[in-house]
Amino acid sequence: MRQFVVIGHDAPTTPEFSLDDLAGGAGRVDVLCRCVTSAFFLSHAIRADVRVHLVLADEYTVSFDGNTLRRLNPDERSTAALVRNALEEREEAIGQIPVETSPGVSLTRHGFGGLLDSVSGEGAVVQLHEDGEPAGDVAPPNDPIFVLSDHRDFTAAEQERETATGEAVDDGTDTRPPDDPGCTRQRRDGCPLCQSGSDTIANAPDPGRARNLATQTTSRAPTTTRRAPRCATRPSAARGRHW
Repeated sequence: MRQFVVIGHDAPTTPEFSLDDLAGGAGRVDVLCRCVTSAFFLSHAIRADVRVHLVLADEYTVSFDGNTLRRLNPDERSTAALVRNALEEREEAIGQIPVETSPGVSLTRHGFGGLLDSVSGEGAVVQLHEDGEPAGDVAPPNDPIFVLSDHRDFTAAEQERETATGEAVDDGTDTRPPDDPGCTRQRRDGCPLCQSGSDTIANAPDPGRARNLATQTTSRAPTTTRRAPRCATRPSAARGRHW
């Protein structure tokens, strides 16, 4: 299963937006809809093993589940209509209980933090970021949960939240148990990465819970420089390795 969490910083939280002005008055809903269609559509089918979660202004989350999804068309306008229909049912969403607004589409009163809490146990959290390494240079983890932003950068609070949710790894793999107080970047007897001196994910003994990886933008030359191997998880690791 692959999941995508897309943060819409300016996205509307009420259904009173025009389908004829998605890039302007609708808070760049067109970007969110483009993510939905790109994630699901094949030439003549829809990917069943995909979920997409659209976080609307850190207030609501509209989720699309490929296993049960129906009535999804490749144009942005009809996808935006599904989002608008979901917002029309927002009063029916009570607490953390989602409300299904059409087949395969549901709305939950989740902001970004609440959504990460609910899905982080289902796979490895992976941040998509333009400053990261090229996607082709790193093997994806099993059951990845890709996190990406809209036309705006991640806020500092969002960066911190991603780091706290997973084990954000820079170069190498953090193999600490959950109750470990933290790695001090020293060679520890209990750390397989420290013992092996590995500096690549492929040679690390454990893929870890999360990686901050990102796509390489087409305007930039491929980045191949690596930092020294480490098993430390630092606050700045959220901007380390990306997919």
